Amino acid sequence: CMTILSLTGICLAQNAPASSSIHLAQNGDTSYVIALASDAIPAEKTAAQQFQNYFQQITGAAIDIKPETDVAANAPQILIGAGDRVKVLLPQQDWNTLGSDGIVIKTVGSNLILAGGRPRGTLYAVFQFLEDVAGCRWWTPTENTIPHKSTFTLPPMAITYVPPFAYREHFTNGVRYNPEFATILRENGHYEQQTTEWGGHYTMLGFVHTFSQLLPPEKYFKEHPDWYSDPSNGNLPCT
Repeated sequence: CMTILSLTGICLAQNAPASSSIHLAQNGDTSYVIALASDAIPAEKTAAQQFQNYFQQITGAAIDIKPETDVAANAPQILIGAGDRVKVLLPQQDWNTLGSDGIVIKTVGSNLILAGGRPRGTLYAVFQFLEDVAGCRWWTPTENTIPHKSTFTLPPMAITYVPPFAYREHFTNGVRYNPEFATILRENGHYEQQTTEWGGHYTMLGFVHTFSQLLPPEKYFKEHPDWYSDPSNGNLPCT
């Protein structure tokens, strides 16, 4: 079957696998555990902690984080990060196509998988799930709406998504000076402040005004004066 799911303003086809719904929480309790990839990078550890935090706010149920090697294969689990167990459960998934930010949100049997490309994909998968499936909303760095439902039933899911724009940034102080909020908004640009724990960000050479850095006049001007405009200013290089 197919349903349409909106991910940050983009409509995606969700091809649901043939399996029944799963109950992540019932009446404020859960039998699930977060199984963290055994080779988890710092951003994936943050992703697990963020899921744990918001899951308890939503359902009232405390949920443990454990290395996947400490979780029985047949236990109800939310697998975070593309660890060995996830790769066994999703043998057809091409992880190389996800780049830095692509996400995977899938159910396999009674398991929920939240994973993605490195370094940011798993973080984005967690926040995409919390936003589109759980109904969380983050309005500003300090204001959000977190729904409360003691029973959290999840339909079958099979989402793989890669952002069409690799670089995402806008210039507001709430984003530039708040790494968590920038990550929640899936922004990753040059002027963001994310550490490796929040997935890092792109860094460009000088960002703008980089002509003389890319084409240093002391190296190229003698043979290519035509590359450097403004003859009235002694052909000083453009910036």
